[in-house]
Amino acid sequence: LLSLVTARQGVVSSQRQSYRAIVVPPVDFMPMKTLQRLDELAKSGVSILYVGHTPKGPAGMQSSVRAFGTGAANVVDIVW
Repeated sequence: LLSLVTARQGVVSSQRQSYRAIVVPPVDFMPMKTLQRLDELAKSGVSILYVGHTPKGPAGMQSSVRAFGTGAANVVDIVW
């Protein structure tokens, strides 16, 4: 679903709804593409709110873990 939204001036919009924040439930790992998209949205000014903690890294292959590095710093606005 994140691939179907656009971000402008801190607001993320789908075809029918607009939001000022995305709330991410507590997860240890998530797909690399999802982490990258959340990073893009955060750079566009959208607030990304994590419940409990931020993900430890991407799910899947070890090469994704190396590619992830410390990118979470760009995604995180608030850990709730």
